[in-house]
Amino acid sequence: MSSRQLKIRWALLRTLSLLPDGIMHTDEMLKIEAARLVIPRPTDAELREQTGAADAALQITGIVGDDGLKWKLADAGRAWLAEHP
Repeated sequence: MSSRQLKIRWALLRTLSLLPDGIMHTDEMLKIEAARLVIPRPTDAELREQTGAADAALQITGIVGDDGLKWKLADAGRAWLAEHP
């Protein structure tokens, strides 16, 4: 993983870690909030790539409902953040 990808992944997971228990971010809001933590601002493609990679690594969990896709931080994501403060 490149340093840029690492920064984007950290921003996504960090954003989700700040939510109160039981609260999930919509896909759009997650990407907006995470993008604010990375300079220069990541592209939509970079955010999609790292969201997909974090999902594949079981660091985040996505749930599709009537109001669209929402994300929450998984235990593996918490562990990853602890290793990458």
